[in-house]
Amino acid sequence: GTGVDGATVTMSADYSGSFGPVTALGSGYYRSSYVPSPTPVKGTVEVTITARASKSGYAYPGAGQALLRVMPGIDVSLEAPWDTLYGGQSMEVTARAVTSGVPFVAGTVVATTTSGATATPSSGTTDASGAWKTTFKANLNAGGTAQTLTVNVSAQGYAPGTAAKAITVL
Repeated sequence: GTGVDGATVTMSADYSGSFGPVTALGSGYYRSSYVPSPTPVKGTVEVTITARASKSGYAYPGAGQALLRVMPGIDVSLEAPWDTLYGGQSMEVTARAVTSGVPFVAGTVVATTTSGATATPSSGTTDASGAWKTTFKANLNAGGTAQTLTVNVSAQGYAPGTAAKAITVL
């Protein structure tokens, strides 16, 4: 069908939460935001979102539904003793993962670096305190560059989290 501009659009959900204002985007398209309550969500929640539209002069209102999967997120931070290294120098970096303010245990960790550095180990699992450690080493020939360590933590049923730290190599 053809989209209708100027309609009155209302939103509802089968899970507690709040919608932002409905914004007309043109050509019969509309947008709104939804924030579940309580936030953060505990575990994965499936929410059915229903949009209803009506406009004077049209015999029947329109409606549509979409299934939204809401997952708690993993927040990741990196702790390093320095922001600068010399080529060939290394330091231990700790990644900390939390969800809803609680340490995230047994998250799958993958670390990557830009081409002038390495992370050893480059993968693992967060411990009982939500921590995982790696050794970041700047390559000998990386002087005069900025190198980045990126750490991703994931687990089924959670939106993954990522943190990155730039290290200047002298």
